[in-house]
Amino acid sequence: MSTLGDMLYKARKDAGYSLPEISNGTHIRLSYLEALEDGHYDDLPVKGYVRLFINSYVNYCHLDPLPFLAQYEREIGTPPDEAHVERPIQATEVVAPQGKQHTIDWRVALVICGVIAIIAFTIWLAFSLANKKSDVSPAPVTPASVETTSTDKVITTTTSKPFKLDITVDEGSATEVKLIVDGAVAYEGVLTSSNRLTYDVESSAQITVANPAIIKVKRDGEDYALPQGNNITVDLKASK
Repeated sequence: MSTLGDMLYKARKDAGYSLPEISNGTHIRLSYLEALEDGHYDDLPVKGYVRLFINSYVNYCHLDPLPFLAQYEREIGTPPDEAHVERPIQATEVVAPQGKQHTIDWRVALVICGVIAIIAFTIWLAFSLANKKSDVSPAPVTPASVETTSTDKVITTTTSKPFKLDITVDEGSATEVKLIVDGAVAYEGVLTSSNRLTYDVESSAQITVANPAIIKVKRDGEDYALPQGNNITVDLKASK
């Protein structure tokens, strides 16, 4: 058994859990947990997922995952310049924070007001000239028999209704998540139960999740059911 395996085994025993209990609580395959404790890294997926497994395992035992992740890096021989220990990641807001998304610089506001004033004056002037021309009585003209047809054009406009998006992870669990809000990457990394993503979506949001079984998604406070499977991607559109 490897040194990391010894550490994981002791952490689990001290917490009073069996491997099946941790597997059920973290939604990690039992065979992967057994391979971790036995040090059989060849039986595990890529390193990124192994780090995720270790993080979820140790969090479930209510311990700091950093020493365990560091031990894993030492055992697999990752060079110092490439090794990285994943700390809990806070959501980085690429999308502007709520309340600041529509702030307009005062200079831009003045330009907009000036353009509106010019347009309004132009419309008023054209209307005044049209009224003056209508005061001149035209010479009588014998109307000709002409068939006319009229076509009414109805222009329909639609607007999108923004919605609030809320994403959380089950207690003691973690999974890789990528979130794109209105065309910009709002979050990309490992989302744990200590983090929460909340965004106001103007037009669309795209969610990619490695393990959707442990993710809860709410749209305007209502639960949104994700498809089952691994590494799924869903698109949410603002309603018309």
